Amino acid sequence: MRLSDRYRLSRAKQRYMREPVRRTGLVATVALLLALAVVTLAIVERRSEGRQAAIDAFVHARAVDPMEAIAAGFRSRRSVILGDVSGATAPKVFAADVIAFLARGLGLDIVAVEIGADLQPVIDRYLDAEIDDASTLVANPRVLRAATGDAGAWLALYRRVWQLNRELGADRRIRVLAIDSPGWPAGRATSPARLLALLDQREAALLRTVDDHLGARNEPASILFFVDGFHSLRSAIRVETGAASSTITTLAMRLRSPGGARAFSVLVDAAPGATALSAVPAYRPARLYQLTRRASPGRTPLAIPPARDFPATAADLEVASPPGLSVHIDPRTTPLSDLIDLYIRL
Repeated sequence: MRLSDRYRLSRAKQRYMREPVRRTGLVATVALLLALAVVTLAIVERRSEGRQAAIDAFVHARAVDPMEAIAAGFRSRRSVILGDVSGATAPKVFAADVIAFLARGLGLDIVAVEIGADLQPVIDRYLDAEIDDASTLVANPRVLRAATGDAGAWLALYRRVWQLNRELGADRRIRVLAIDSPGWPAGRATSPARLLALLDQREAALLRTVDDHLGARNEPASILFFVDGFHSLRSAIRVETGAASSTITTLAMRLRSPGGARAFSVLVDAAPGATALSAVPAYRPARLYQLTRRASPGRTPLAIPPARDFPATAADLEVASPPGLSVHIDPRTTPLSDLIDLYIRL
């Protein structure tokens, strides 16, 4: 056989006889990867079902009355942080019920809200009026947090306090205190880098406004903080943009009751409405909300004191990231019982 024929025969063998081998190997590799994926998915689903069963059992055995649980924490510490969900109506309705329950029972001096302190005169003018005239509130969209889509719920909360003050009398009057930085929430024109620098300062300002107000009082005050849910977490909140990062020390980590104990922290979960993305970090219902809905779908509200054996961690929660920032609850393995005192799903 000529040398040229041998070369063509060799090339033909390489081209036509080895290709099926390569294809067979590829098929085997794909089959192996699919098998591994199926096994992994089965393991994940099994673990998920096991955790769901554990949460089901915990909820059915240890769920408590939400009002009584909040009252117990309030009685011992005199400071409660009640979490809100931006854009959701249910937390405002629930907060109004909590305010009425505490005011008629143990007594409540101050409701501190996440409204710019520059709007305090607007709130005072409404609550001091002899006639329930909401025009002064409606004329100031920020006092109703209109940008989040739940202005009507905020208006109903203010009206509830106005009615309670008429019912309870001057000596038991509730003060609604605007504790946020003037002009907040920050406008969308604020750059991520600038917002990163402001967030921890803002958290300190929330408490400083309260301290300044309490300094003028002659006696201790009982306070309900109604603020976004992420303020109620006793956890480091890590915020990043590009190469820069910062850690927010939350209100719940800073705040202590007059007796020195930490304020009673209540995280509230509720389905938010269809609102625009928040310009600042904000709590969002996540995996824990879905798990507790499956555990007790018809029970509303559902209140759970998260003991150490409650199978939920920071990884089951979420703080929404404003544009240009990423927000994380650290460490993600922190048990829920270390983050809050009471969990309520509406």
